[in-house]
Order: sequence, then C-alpha cells, then structure tokens
Amino acid sequence: MDAALKIEELSKSYPSGKQAARALDRISLSLEPGRLLCLVGPNASGKTTLLKILAGLVLPDSGKAEVFGVSPADFAGMTGFSPGEERSFYGRLSGLENLRFFAALRGMGKAELERRLKSLGQSLDIGDALASTYQKASAGMKMKLSCARALLHEPRLLLLDEPTKSLDAGSSERLQSLVKREYLEKPERFALWCTHRLEEAWGVGTEIAVLREGRLAAFGAPEELLRLSGAGTPQEAYRRLTARGA
Repeated sequence: MDAALKIEELSKSYPSGKQAARALDRISLSLEPGRLLCLVGPNASGKTTLLKILAGLVLPDSGKAEVFGVSPADFAGMTGFSPGEERSFYGRLSGLENLRFFAALRGMGKAELERRLKSLGQSLDIGDALASTYQKASAGMKMKLSCARALLHEPRLLLLDEPTKSLDAGSSERLQSLVKREYLEKPERFALWCTHRLEEAWGVGTEIAVLREGRLAAFGAPEELLRLSGAGTPQEAYRRLTARGA
C-alpha cells in the first residue's frame, strides 16, 4: 500500500538573532493510510512546525513531505487543520455563523453543511457554542469549534494540535471516539494528533513519534515504544526517550 504520509530528511529553521533556531532537524518517517499518528515531545521540539508544514502553511528549508503522493500545498484543499489557538475565528459572529463562513470557503452546499453539522453537533456536543457569539464562548467551546471546523469537510488529512488541552474528560473522550471512527482503517484517510497528554497519545495513536530538540527520538507503535524504552508506563517511556543522550 502506498504511503499516506512520507517525510524525508525534513528540516526547518527560524531566524533568532544572529543565528537560526532549528525547529526540525532531518525528520524522516512514513505511514500507510488509515493510521493515527500521535506527536509528543517537550515544548519547542518541533511538533507545531511539523503540523504547519503538513498543512501547507510553512515551507521546509530542506527535505520533503508528501501527503498521498503530493506536496502539502497541493493537498491543502483536502486537509483539515485545528491549530489549537483562537485567533482564526470571528469574535462577533456566532459559532454557527463562523462554521457557515468556513464551509462556504470550502465550497460546501447547504444540505451538505447541515448534514455535517448535525453529525458533529451530536459527536462534539457543540450546541451551545453554535448558538452564542465566539468571543463569549469558553476555552473548551472554542476548541470544540476549532475541531469541528477541521472536520467539517471530511478531510482526507486531519491535523490536530493539542485538541483536548481545554476539554473536560467527557469531551476529550467524545473527540477521540469521533476521530477514531472517521480515520482509523480508512484507506483514503490519515490523521495526525499532537498532544502533551501521554496516556492520550498511547490510547489514541496507532503509532507515536517522539520529538526532541527538532529530531525524531523514537517512532513506532505504542507497545513497541514501551518495549524499546524498557518502561512500564507511557510517562516513564517518555522520560527515557526524551532524556539527553538517549
């Protein structure tokens, strides 16, 4: 089976005073469709930069990334991205008005939008967020709307940056169930989930990529990383895999 995601020697640096700060350093990995890759790693390890490259928002300095055989920029119309921040919605519009606007940009028809909103509304419990203005919504409701927007057009590539950081336990479980239902073992789809919650990563991901200082410290199935690190828990595995000199 052809790879859904193929990354080869991917590197990216940002200006930082007189020297460039390297965000990614020769990252390479490959995965088949129907998989759910979880990214974990300390702050500033390159996780968000990798997501932005795959979303077609940032260009790498060297190396390449392919999504279903094409560049991320060429695949952008079939990508859904929840960036985990609140600046990309319109504060004075309701949640529903915001989603209608973004759906129109995607070329979604009224019937298609209503069908999808009904499904997402039930799965994510976003009724209150749809009815109120975005600027009055809680942090958790804003995150649900961000995830709903990413999922709205049923993208082939789904990118979620810390999607549960503001969610309660029940909402987190519903989102995990939704993503698994729509992406696991689907031959035309692939999802990438970035999180600092290790139990979540080990419970959601079919594979886990551990980043450390812009490099790929470890990559494999959750049980493989436990065995590789000689750890009995995700927390201990993470500590060992991200330790300097590991």
